[in-house]
Amino acid sequence: MAGAFDPQYMAAFFDDYGDQEWTRHDTPHGRASVAVHVDLLAEYVRPGDLVLDAGAGPGRLTVELARLGARVHVGDLSPGQLEANRRRVGEAGREDAVVAREVLDICDLGHLPDASFDVVVCVGGPLSYVRDRADDALAELVRVTRPGGHVLVGVMSTVGTLRAFLPGVVEERRRHGAAYVEGVMASGDLDREPNGQEMHMFRWAELERLCAAHGEVVAGAAANFLTANPDPDFYAGLTDDEWEVLLAWERRLCREPGVRDGGTHMVAVVRRPAAGS
Repeated sequence: MAGAFDPQYMAAFFDDYGDQEWTRHDTPHGRASVAVHVDLLAEYVRPGDLVLDAGAGPGRLTVELARLGARVHVGDLSPGQLEANRRRVGEAGREDAVVAREVLDICDLGHLPDASFDVVVCVGGPLSYVRDRADDALAELVRVTRPGGHVLVGVMSTVGTLRAFLPGVVEERRRHGAAYVEGVMASGDLDREPNGQEMHMFRWAELERLCAAHGEVVAGAAANFLTANPDPDFYAGLTDDEWEVLLAWERRLCREPGVRDGGTHMVAVVRRPAAGS
């Protein structure tokens, strides 16, 4: 059982996290993650769609949704991240696409009517951060999506996080003991102590079961794979052409079922059942 969601703590955490939520995507694995997400957005978002960007953070994908011609309702639990979103989206010249921007708790979207949005995007990990409320949050995200519409949800991966941060995990085992690390690997739960963050990480099978209870799972991907544990010297030596080839491999491989657990994040696409079905 995942630990209890503390919205005040998580809002304050991301207020303090500040611009790091934007700059983390400037790394090789961050750039690959954005590319995988953009591919998925391009499949399910049409020009003119009204899209809820829930847990939008500083706006990497808000900008991409605007480029696709969507009208974007931006929400985030953190007021600080919302202000960063306003600034970054404005700097990109895409503020005209934003129809609303508000503090938003995905576990309670009661002020939003049923079937309000053509597409809902909630990626990067909000479902991991709400911990024991993940099922409630997904039910709300599906409720505000039109029948036949799609919800894109992202979570942190237990296996992929272990793979990407293996040296740090070994150090945590030395510091906190084998039982602590084995417990995290088995449960997927990170608690406030000793990590500062608190979240529930998923395996793909668990995410798929959660999503299947609310609609049809029509697609899934790791958010990065080849680049999940980057060697800075290796990437510094790549030519522009070699990077583009690597990125193409990444975008293709991340969709393979056997790879989904291997990225630091995973994405699932859920289709809300059509009316009457």
